[in-house]
Amino acid sequence: APFFLVIGGLLLFLRYFPLILQAAERVAVSGRSAISMLALAQMSRSPFQALRMTLLLALAIAFALFSLVFNASQQRNVDNLAAYQTGADFSGTVTQQSPLNQEEALYQQIPGILGTSVGYVGNGTVGTGNALVLEVRGVDSSTFGQVAVWPSDASSQSLSSLLHLLTSKRQQGIAQQHVPVIVDTIVASKLRLHIGSSFTATMNDTNLLDTDLPSTVIAIVNHIPTTTTGPDAVNAVSQPGDTIAYGGVLLDYQTYNTVYGIEAQQALQDFGKNKKTVPLNYVWLRTRHDAPSLAIIRRALNTSTLYLANLNDRFAILDRLHTDPLGVTLTGLLTIGTVTALALAILGDLLASWLSARTRLTNFAVLRALGTSPRQVAGVLIWEQGLIYLTGLLLGLGFGLLLSVTVIPTLIANTANLQSGLTAQLVLPLSLIGALLALIVVFAFALYLMVRVVSRPSLSQTLRLNED
Repeated sequence: APFFLVIGGLLLFLRYFPLILQAAERVAVSGRSAISMLALAQMSRSPFQALRMTLLLALAIAFALFSLVFNASQQRNVDNLAAYQTGADFSGTVTQQSPLNQEEALYQQIPGILGTSVGYVGNGTVGTGNALVLEVRGVDSSTFGQVAVWPSDASSQSLSSLLHLLTSKRQQGIAQQHVPVIVDTIVASKLRLHIGSSFTATMNDTNLLDTDLPSTVIAIVNHIPTTTTGPDAVNAVSQPGDTIAYGGVLLDYQTYNTVYGIEAQQALQDFGKNKKTVPLNYVWLRTRHDAPSLAIIRRALNTSTLYLANLNDRFAILDRLHTDPLGVTLTGLLTIGTVTALALAILGDLLASWLSARTRLTNFAVLRALGTSPRQVAGVLIWEQGLIYLTGLLLGLGFGLLLSVTVIPTLIANTANLQSGLTAQLVLPLSLIGALLALIVVFAFALYLMVRVVSRPSLSQTLRLNED
């Protein structure tokens, strides 16, 4: 559909461009500028050369813009996808649980580790029957912000502001025996929640004596990294016994642990079970990026003492996504095809403009013989070619943005396999500005050469009759 829409736009341009030139010519005739009148009169009497040059340039620019935006968007969304899956440089399930400070210090000793945050990860349900299955992330608010990799589209608020909000609500939550939580849009939509709403989740964790998680919503975000929500989670209906989460919850571990301890105290006295705290079962790590450090860290995280189950390695995921055959092939084809098409289009337009100027030397010489100055003759040519280049540039930008907005999100979702619920982001790269400036420089240089072509020959040589 987007390609047919572009074709429809091109057909409309072919139909109405001559009429627009005629209308512009009539406006110019009523004005005082002879240069614009002569230029528009020439173009309106013979519009097909201008049409061919404009359309060739517009299509080349459109596909160049599409290629640049696709490559930048692909890179951004691959980074976001890797960050969404891991939540940090490395993350995984702790097999040997220790107190909070001891757990963080244990992993901090690994060479190449720059930051450590330990917390709780578990599943819960809300409701009965077709209950909403969700994933709970209990993080240490004082350290999680230093190690987490938070995707750019996860929330409109920064991670630091969200963690500060969790910390600021800690005392209030403990006093009210309700844990302040941040939920994603899926949970908010499914449970019809808003900021200030309350709900109770039942934790599916045998290590917890009291499985109730009374919660109060203090913020709603687009996504919570590392939760396994799918792209159709908003419309999905979970079934009893589901292991796939359809939403995410982020909370402060210390608040949850304190509220849990108070609620479980009576049960501990009644049954004598030793389950006084919420288990610390997950760790997030920030590391160096160089290959030797990564090799040491990977080896350490696979030893018996520091072993992490279900290890998530952001750098390994990035390497896999960046070397995905479909993505690499598509990017290569787009780049080669776009560069070739753009180079041929620019070369073709420049040659066509130069030949047009050469074949019209007699016309320009007649204008000069009638009293037109060389600067005015050059102005006529600048008007003609400038209108062609400007129209082609604007059409190319319009068609390129249209293709980018309509095609790239689906294309990225298929090539990057975005099954995490993330939406593909469009990125306008800085290289786009450089490419536009380069085009303007090329056009300016071409105009300069053509002005020299029409200005250098003398009137006697150009208007001289041959011997025949």
